[in-house]
Amino acid sequence: MTLPRIEWLTIDEAAAFAHHLRQHLADNGAHGQLFSPIESHELQITAVDVQRRAHATARGLLRPVDKLEWRRAFVVRDPSLTPAEIFRRPDRGLCGHVDLRGAMLPSALHRATLAMGLYASARAQGHGRRLLDAALAWLRQQPSLVWVDLTVFSHNAAALHLYRQAGFIETGRTVDRYRVQGSSIDEIQLSLRLRP
Repeated sequence: MTLPRIEWLTIDEAAAFAHHLRQHLADNGAHGQLFSPIESHELQITAVDVQRRAHATARGLLRPVDKLEWRRAFVVRDPSLTPAEIFRRPDRGLCGHVDLRGAMLPSALHRATLAMGLYASARAQGHGRRLLDAALAWLRQQPSLVWVDLTVFSHNAAALHLYRQAGFIETGRTVDRYRVQGSSIDEIQLSLRLRP
């Protein structure tokens, strides 16, 4: 079986990305896996919200990496869809992403934040590793970036294993950070130094 390509998110697909993120968050807690502090009943995302998020994503994609609030993303598409099916879907068949964001303060421009997600149907197929590898390779080519940071729920053993294999180290833990669907959730902060 040929694995789907890992692709750059383009400005033309900013709206599709917003739809994908909405769908991904709606999947939170399904299949017994909580990965976001946003509960599905809190998702009151309107078409205007999707449009606003698409514009914000497009603005971030246009910003250079040495400027505030830049953004880049790698995506993977559902390999079972035909090109025609992909075109008809509002999310353009996206089934996973790694989202990279720049700092909001000038004093933190040497750091990037990474967030990653896959639909439940796309997990345990190697897509997460491939998305992470693509993101880290790109980040290491950016001379202004020294660190990449992320957070993960402490119960997400698969994600923790993936990040630790890639060299991320735990830099902090917030006990009882969130309460989602009646569960107390600890959040772990992880960081990876990209260069000395």
